[in-house]
Amino acid sequence: LFPYTTLFRSNSLPDSGLIAADERHPEVKLHYADGASGPQVCRIAAKTVNCTIPVPAGHYKQMQAFFISANGATPIAVTLRYADSSLELRTTLAPDFYFLPKPADIGWFVLVNDFGKVDAKGQKTETDHHYIHGYDLNPASGKILQQVEISKETSGSVLNLFGLTGTLEGAAH
Repeated sequence: LFPYTTLFRSNSLPDSGLIAADERHPEVKLHYADGASGPQVCRIAAKTVNCTIPVPAGHYKQMQAFFISANGATPIAVTLRYADSSLELRTTLAPDFYFLPKPADIGWFVLVNDFGKVDAKGQKTETDHHYIHGYDLNPASGKILQQVEISKETSGSVLNLFGLTGTLEGAAH
């Protein structure tokens, strides 16, 4: 996955990977700190790759995915699969982690802001202006979501998926 030891910011990322809830997202547990692997944590450098993420079946009022795109924005397609065999497709561009989402980047927000970057030797190469972005998946109300597929479309960028989180219908934000 992404070389997390190469990330730093003035206010360091929590060692636990736990990001407190705010008005934009619920509490989020990113898997950068626990050595996790599997469908919710993947680094996609190839031109085109799919990640399939099973989710606990439920009626979600929101589901969000968290990314870093490097070497430019990454075109992605997100497919939501429901228990009734229907599916919904979302296409978007994951913003490069150097930039804030633009107003035209519908559904995108900043989960973690202003971290810097160091090289493999521990030398600072860039300062506080990198971001972990979140994306609203907007599952269909009243349907039981079972799976999310994320496809990196052909590009020269590198996409890092940190995980997904969801809020069930009827649950507090």
